[in-house]
Amino acid sequence: MGAISRTGIAGWILIVLASAMLCLAPAGASPEEKRRLVLGTATTYGTFDPHVIDEPGQNLIRLNFYDSLFRWVGAPPRLQLWLATRHEMSPDGQIHTFHIRNDARFHNGSPVRAADVAYSMERLLALKQGPYPLFAGVIAPGGTRAVGETTVVFNLTQPMQGFASLLPELAIVNRALVAANEKNNDWGQEWLQRNSAGSGSYIPFRRDREGAFIASRNLEHFIADWGPNAIDEFEVLPVADAGERIAALLKGELGGILGHLAIDQLTQLRITPGFQVIEQPTLRLVRGVLHNRRAPGSNIDFRRALSHAFDYDGLTQGLLAGTMARNGSPLPDLIWGGPSTTRGYRFDLVRAREYLERVPGPIPEITIGAVAGQVHAEMAAATLKQGLDQLGVKSRIVAEPAEAIFARSHDEKQMYDVLFMAETRLPPDPDPWIGARFGCKAIGRTNYSGYCNEAVDALVAEARRSTDAAVRWRSFTPAAVLIEADAAELWIGTAVRSGVFRNGLSGLLFSPLNEGLDLRWTSMERRQAP
Repeated sequence: MGAISRTGIAGWILIVLASAMLCLAPAGASPEEKRRLVLGTATTYGTFDPHVIDEPGQNLIRLNFYDSLFRWVGAPPRLQLWLATRHEMSPDGQIHTFHIRNDARFHNGSPVRAADVAYSMERLLALKQGPYPLFAGVIAPGGTRAVGETTVVFNLTQPMQGFASLLPELAIVNRALVAANEKNNDWGQEWLQRNSAGSGSYIPFRRDREGAFIASRNLEHFIADWGPNAIDEFEVLPVADAGERIAALLKGELGGILGHLAIDQLTQLRITPGFQVIEQPTLRLVRGVLHNRRAPGSNIDFRRALSHAFDYDGLTQGLLAGTMARNGSPLPDLIWGGPSTTRGYRFDLVRAREYLERVPGPIPEITIGAVAGQVHAEMAAATLKQGLDQLGVKSRIVAEPAEAIFARSHDEKQMYDVLFMAETRLPPDPDPWIGARFGCKAIGRTNYSGYCNEAVDALVAEARRSTDAAVRWRSFTPAAVLIEADAAELWIGTAVRSGVFRNGLSGLLFSPLNEGLDLRWTSMERRQAP
């Protein structure tokens, strides 16, 4: 799909404004009083299907057109009941029961029922796209069932106390509506390309072939606390070129822009009067996996030398100009809405040399892997190589596609000495970040480093015996301290999601997990027509 040009933007907006004036004005507000936001995005929107989209820009669809059992709210984000009114868990954490609201309605007026929740999970598992990796291995097809109209039960394949933290990613679709529009057993995918089947805060009412669309506030949404200055209507215009997006924003044709910007562009916009750069950390952790089972990475002094050879601030605050937040722990700071208790290593070549002198024998050339196309991972690999060069340690960088990286990471003979990657699709619960990434029994599966510490395993086991979040946290945090002390990996930072907006907007929030812009909380001081 092509981008809309700058000259085309103005004409397209005028046409849209003319049609929008005639329909879907919020109750009690004339068209002139509408608070309307026009966004320019790097993303084109080829579908409204929440179970297949898998890109931060596209997740704007899932967050604004659809609801889920739980929702991330606030900054720092906290997990909040949304479609669900109550959550019950079996003592072992394997069976999760949710009771859903009886006042929620889909956009076509039909009630949201437990059968819709069960259908949505089955559909996601069948399509194997979008947020599917979060649920793969957690729940199997047929593991979700509706009990009456307002109770749904998830029988997991294994105990998981933090299952609820995954559920903001499960968008609930209108079962009857999607099923009625299935073609050739496609689960309604073709129909959902140009239609929505949600109950969310906004309702799309116009779709353009170029992927642009307009949405109006759902005045019948079950959460009535919008505030006095909520966005009544928003429009999304795909503009592929970053320079064109910025130009349209500065000319007043756009109220905000989303998508990747070069560091110099972002730096200039931070100081441009009349505009604000909204920057929020995410759960996308950039880390350097160290091979703990092969020399020289099997030596703790070598791992600590690497930990001090990395110029963390030079990367996060210098090269990346604040688009990455320093995170020196295996637990991202946003886990459960609070910072970790660990401090992280600091760049110190003197300390690095001291540790390096303790490593026996000659040090071979170090192979540094990086996922090709992951800019932060590639820059982190270059930063480590620069530090090793200063220490006189030979190294080389190998950037490979994610598929090749995945194959190597499961084979300790092919695994790199260091592998930089952006960790995504892990839920904001400490178990996947600690137990799955560093547990002895997970070596060769989700533990790529080969790290094994019986004391850590004991703390993880203790945490897994409880369903109380506070009790679990008291076990996982000391486990993180032990892992950090062992320098099991390099923890660089978490990516920062950003957008540039005109002044007068507040409450702009990005989801910490899928990084989509959630306009449910946005307020506009005054009407901002393009």
